[in-house]
Formats: sequence, structure tokens, C-alpha cells
Amino acid sequence: MESEAHQFIKPYLPGKGIFSNDGLEKMAFAIAAEWESMATKLGFENDEINQIKSSQPSAVKQTLRMLDVWRLSDSAIQKGTDLVKSFHETAKSAKCGAKLLTIISKNIN
Repeated sequence: MESEAHQFIKPYLPGKGIFSNDGLEKMAFAIAAEWESMATKLGFENDEINQIKSSQPSAVKQTLRMLDVWRLSDSAIQKGTDLVKSFHETAKSAKCGAKLLTIISKNIN
């Protein structure tokens, strides 16, 4: 049985984890069209969304920035080992496409 610490860090492992840089990039391409809806569901305020929009030139880069900020937020870290499951539920409620839901569901323990 995996330790709780290993379970917690697993989604962040470079090259493998859903919340690694590679994982964020895949998700950014999958949800670029609806990133603002996802950001709202993840708890971003309008000011934060507008700041990301004004600082990044494309929807994919905006999505990547939003996911990067979120994965290191207190609210994400506090979810601990339930983070991937929680992220999946959020993506469903934000009506994100099947491509993203498939990426996430492959990473649910």
C-alpha cells in the first residue's frame, strides 16, 4: 500500500503526474476554449481571470497559467489525496469536453 505522502505527490510527478508541467500542457490544449468556465469553478475571481487574460497572448497559454496558479494554491493543496477526484468533478460541472475528462479519469486512483 502506498503511503499517504506518496499518494499526495503522485499527481505532481514530472512527466507522469496529471499536475506535472507535461500534464498541465495536455489539459491546456484540451480545455483552452472553456478555460474561463473552469477557472470560475476552481474559485478564481473575475479580477484574477482578467489578469491572466491580459498577461498571456493565447487561450492555451492563459489556460496553462490558470492551471499552474491553481495547482499550487492552498485550496488545491488542502484537498490532498482527493485532488484528482475533486478536479474531475469540477471539470464535469464546468462542462469541459470529453478529452479533458478522459485525461483526468486515467489519473484517478
